Amino acid sequence: MSSLLPFRGPSELEWVGARYTLPEPVRDGNAVYRPQVVLWLELPSGLLVGSIMMDPGTALSFAETLEQTISNPAEGPPRRPARIRVADAKLAKELRKSFGGIQVVVAPVPELDDTFEQLSEALAESRPEPSYLGDGEIPAAAVAELFTVARVLFRTKPWRQVWDQQIVRIDIPEYGIDGACLSIIGAAGESCGLLLFRSVEDFDAFGDGLRRPGDGESAMWSLSFGRKDELPPGMVREIEEHRWRVAGASGYPTLFSIDAAWQPVPVTERDVRIVTSCTRAFLKFFDEYGDVFADERPRPIRAVMEWNNQATVALTAPYADSEVIDAVFDPVPTRSVAEVNAIVEMEVRLVRAIADFASARFGPDWSGVMDDHSDARSLLIPWVTWTVTAGTTRVADAFVEAGEPTLSAEERDWCAAQGEAWLSVWEVLEVEPGLLTIRDLLSGEQRTVRDELTRHSIFPHDTLLARVVDYRGSSYFSGLHACALPPADAAAIIRFVRKKVRVQKRDVPVELLRDRTLGAHLIDYWTDIADMPGEPGSEP
Repeated sequence: MSSLLPFRGPSELEWVGARYTLPEPVRDGNAVYRPQVVLWLELPSGLLVGSIMMDPGTALSFAETLEQTISNPAEGPPRRPARIRVADAKLAKELRKSFGGIQVVVAPVPELDDTFEQLSEALAESRPEPSYLGDGEIPAAAVAELFTVARVLFRTKPWRQVWDQQIVRIDIPEYGIDGACLSIIGAAGESCGLLLFRSVEDFDAFGDGLRRPGDGESAMWSLSFGRKDELPPGMVREIEEHRWRVAGASGYPTLFSIDAAWQPVPVTERDVRIVTSCTRAFLKFFDEYGDVFADERPRPIRAVMEWNNQATVALTAPYADSEVIDAVFDPVPTRSVAEVNAIVEMEVRLVRAIADFASARFGPDWSGVMDDHSDARSLLIPWVTWTVTAGTTRVADAFVEAGEPTLSAEERDWCAAQGEAWLSVWEVLEVEPGLLTIRDLLSGEQRTVRDELTRHSIFPHDTLLARVVDYRGSSYFSGLHACALPPADAAAIIRFVRKKVRVQKRDVPVELLRDRTLGAHLIDYWTDIADMPGEPGSEP
């Protein structure tokens, strides 16, 4: 059909050429790039004779795209134009050097600009807008969990110590993951993050650049990081709408999946939860057994990570097949989260029991009147329970005295420890899986708190409003405001407290921080700033 088109003679042909960058980023493996396209338009016919897409691996120069188009145009027989028009002087210089017999002029190319705009619009309409929520079937809460572990991964930066060939076996029975292969990327300066392969075979094929027959199933999941301007606008809007926090300017996470043929596979809720579970487990493994990656001939380690209401993940490093695991490995115990969960469960149980006891003993208004701030409930309820008094008697003490014979030794010790706790403003100094090192900005006390609240966004330099309980040689949160504040707002609150207690320079005595009236002011002021942030440093 194209051979019947009426082409003019070579002396009458003008070609218009330009190189454009497509607006949407493209991912290939663990690389992110914006493809370029070179277009060649023939005048006066208006035929698009050349359209060459190029990624970073394409070594074609602008002159080579012209040579290719001359030899094999999209329409009609091979031919050379008499004149070429380009808008870029550097590109014109390159063409003159390679094509001395063709007149090359530098001038605007509006015809081609219009063609590229139409091409971009067609490409945008042909593909669905990328979304963290898929087709609306991925819950926002699941994505929020992914963002939480992704922030910790980015801040931890395991790629500084782990090479992509130091693979870890991943087994997640709950999701049917058996013998998956985890590779940490970023050590060589490429995109940082992790790749989770369905099997070692998929890992090897990807490393060798082999595309195998695709089956529509995920053969590799990638969690990588980039800048905000590398994300499609729709995904940026989702981050802002749901207030998902990122680790920094280069810490915007992206999850995608491909099959064995390297074709994109739609991400599902299952994929999000698999990568979230894998990332959370690897971070804890890296914290406890990271030395295995520094040893040239490491002793193999296998660990099983378990959380309440979370998938169980088994990790083996270096990677080992099932036969070796069955013959050699016993699960390595992790620093158990069961102890922390037991403390949380005891706290909840006692708070409820004290509330029932107080209602029966002191009446329904035993807790006093406090504003019901939703963001403060996780702090307000335990704070009221452990600090409220009836006359001169602390309600919690009355509960212990009345229930002494039925309370366990652990419960009695916990109740006693609560009497020594205090509410204050804490700065986060260091974050590790399961541990937070914090410093009281008022009293100067420092604690390392055992905490498994992986769904909370807590990072170094955050400021927290919290009660910390020292119990049997460890420290735990007993009430934590849901909103962390930036240092400037926390500084205003600290000035406010110091005025209240009349201690301007030295450390504030802990005894003063146990005052309930001061605590009520603290909670109200903190919540007001969190709900209606104003100018940093403003005071009530």
